[in-house]
Amino acid sequence: MMDRLLSRSLFHFKIIVEEQFIMMTWLPHVLLLFVLPTWLIYGISRFLFYRKYKLRIMIELTILGYITYFIILFYVVWMTPTLLLEYLPINLIPFKTIFQYFVEVSTGTLAFSTAFINIAGNILLTVPIGFLIYIIYRRVSFNKLLLIALMFPLVIETGQLVLHLVDISTRTIDIDDLILNALGIVIGYYLLYLIQLFIKVKNT
Repeated sequence: MMDRLLSRSLFHFKIIVEEQFIMMTWLPHVLLLFVLPTWLIYGISRFLFYRKYKLRIMIELTILGYITYFIILFYVVWMTPTLLLEYLPINLIPFKTIFQYFVEVSTGTLAFSTAFINIAGNILLTVPIGFLIYIIYRRVSFNKLLLIALMFPLVIETGQLVLHLVDISTRTIDIDDLILNALGIVIGYYLLYLIQLFIKVKNT
């Protein structure tokens, strides 16, 4: 029984690793098929209404940046082609997958770079959300920030569950992804806060 559970756990772990590499191979297609057309539509709309809404370079670049970010983000978490399994790989034990990375690296069955990319990637993936929260709200209580930070990855994981239930694709539902994504949002918020504070102090 334990051997079967271990075998299935390792299989789920391999799926997580493989998903990361599939995402990167499809990224150029996303840029070409989704990002560039969206930029074009936005550019045309801004040209048509430039007299009504004054153009501000930094604001326009920020908007284009976040358009690109959200397209890539939703592609990565929902649209990346994956296997459709009969069951849903799910982990509800906090830090289990992260610990598995360390075990795999220590035994030599997984490269350190792969483990690092998977862990750091889940954090960096949502750092721009933290930036955006600061840009919109400026000052927000830690409890509210934490609530937003947990809700956003929860929406992502719920979307992945729905995709499996409607037989479109199967992605691993992992509480560690939620934790790392939430951490990325919190880091992003406070990082931009500290940058703004540093600039303010430097200019006084």
